[in-house]
Amino acid sequence: MHNIWLVAQQEFLTNVRKPSFLFAVFGIPVLMAVLYAVVFYAQISAIESGVVATQYGYIDQASLVADAPDTYIAFDDVASATDALDAEEIDVFFVITPAYISTGNVPLYSYGAVAEDTRDEIETFLVSNLTTQIETDFPAERVLDPVNFTFFIESSGRELTFEGLIGLLITPVLFSVVLMVALQLSSTYLMAGVVEEKSNHIMEVLITSITPYQLLTGKMFGLGAIGLLQMLVWIVFASILFLFGGDIELLSGVSLPPSFILVVLLYFVLTYFLFSSLLAGIGAVVGSEQESRTIAGGIMFFLAVPLFFVAQLLSNPESMIFTVLMYIPFSAGITYMLLYPFTSIPASQLIMSLSILTVSTVLVTWAAARIFRWALLLEGNKASIKTLWRVIFGRQEMGTVIASKSNMEEQTA
Repeated sequence: MHNIWLVAQQEFLTNVRKPSFLFAVFGIPVLMAVLYAVVFYAQISAIESGVVATQYGYIDQASLVADAPDTYIAFDDVASATDALDAEEIDVFFVITPAYISTGNVPLYSYGAVAEDTRDEIETFLVSNLTTQIETDFPAERVLDPVNFTFFIESSGRELTFEGLIGLLITPVLFSVVLMVALQLSSTYLMAGVVEEKSNHIMEVLITSITPYQLLTGKMFGLGAIGLLQMLVWIVFASILFLFGGDIELLSGVSLPPSFILVVLLYFVLTYFLFSSLLAGIGAVVGSEQESRTIAGGIMFFLAVPLFFVAQLLSNPESMIFTVLMYIPFSAGITYMLLYPFTSIPASQLIMSLSILTVSTVLVTWAAARIFRWALLLEGNKASIKTLWRVIFGRQEMGTVIASKSNMEEQTA
């Protein structure tokens, strides 16, 4: 245990100071916050930008206007209205065409873009005059905005506004991205470290004072702590955001109960050991870091598979495809986070998912440990699938793949 602790401590302290880790922990949340702030500001600016009118002109070719306030000035034709616009007597003017009742077309004239508030004011003016031609006392605002939906999610018993529903959909996706980044960062650190130490022959020195199993275990625990630290920091950020953003309607449907956080951390630990052990075995066998990163990218792709079905969450969160993804070890954690806000996950399904993931992690870790031990000093030809199978289930000794002819000639020389 002392050797394992030393390796874990060294891996943690070495990688926690890396700029890439610091950026992943602190830079990505800040970058995402800035990105969302920029998008939000751009949307608000687009809504509020343009001409904000105080004086309106109109040309009523459909004999629609029955009553107009003082801020609306009637004109006989476009030419006279244009002269008034040039003279800054009005800020904008619009034409109610003869075919307005059937087409709804209203040409709007101004110098530059027109702010949304100005367009809304004109719409209210038109609706107010339309309602005078029918026997109704409905307010114009209700005609313009007839429905204010409140969404009731029957499967989870939650009642949300449209903005709350959007926030409820975005949040699990963001948490899934956080989990993927944490898993990828810590797992690829492990694989890259194994490849580098092996190519620089540092591994030959290490195994003189520590067993391969102790080395692998220490690396996995040290780098696992790196990923866990990143997850905890992001959870703290999210908790602070929800604590001080309680009045934001977008966050009204989002909650982070302790049970959810505990299950997410459990999924992270199990999935991390699954991926890291798999990548450690690959790192011990492949010949270069570039090749290892290519393989790692292909494996990490399976993490993102549940994100391809986000559109089905709103229509059918209890679809069989999500049940299947919950039982696949590589995608179970992401699927759980996506499903949690939208449906009640049965305890039996959750226990089965975690059980399958646990068994898979134990088996993959055991197999990867045997490959890791065998391939630490491997030089020459790459191991075949048949050889790796014998390594896992047989009694193959350390590094017994025959070296290439060129390597043998170099060693003889």
